[in-house]
Amino acid sequence: DEKGNRLGGTVIRFSPELKTKGQISEEIGRVMAKVGRYCAERKKPLIMEDLDTTLAKHGMKYGCKKKNRHASLFAYRKMT
Repeated sequence: DEKGNRLGGTVIRFSPELKTKGQISEEIGRVMAKVGRYCAERKKPLIMEDLDTTLAKHGMKYGCKKKNRHASLFAYRKMT
């Protein structure tokens, strides 16, 4: 709304696991096209945070393998 409160939303899932770099890029393209259509249908802008994940990834040397893999596969730069 005009005060910045969230009015609604949707979840669009995708899984980058067990995919090549090219397949991940294609999947991100498809998902972002869905996001674009969702915003256009509602005549609302897309707002993204400027995330810096380098510090978060730096301290993961001994963390859970699955969690570390998910963070490494996070494709924020590709989405922007």
